[in-house]
Amino acid sequence: MRTWILLFGFIGIVLLSLSVVPVHFDEAQYSTWLANPDLSYQTKGPWVTATQSMTHAFEFLPQLVQVRLPAWIAWLLSGVLLIWLGRLAGFDQEASSRLLILYVTSPLLFVLGMVHTTDI
Repeated sequence: MRTWILLFGFIGIVLLSLSVVPVHFDEAQYSTWLANPDLSYQTKGPWVTATQSMTHAFEFLPQLVQVRLPAWIAWLLSGVLLIWLGRLAGFDQEASSRLLILYVTSPLLFVLGMVHTTDI
């Protein structure tokens, strides 16, 4: 059940971020800089540059997906980490499922999973 909860939340984030959420100015900067690295220097840290460089290697994907893929992966891995930490804390499967439902339905975490930025 926990896998289904996380999967439905992930699908919701991807669908909403592709159809409703406009491009954030950070995402526009990442795309422009990676397309033309000679223009200037990257203003974000090396981790952002490295993840964007990796996802922009998937040229068959639309550019918006390339830019937002790190945010989606981070959101999904955070949910998996939450399940693992719940297991370490001694939560049973029912308590772990409730914790994951709170994670998936939290408005702040849901919004943060849609956009790849360091400013929010």
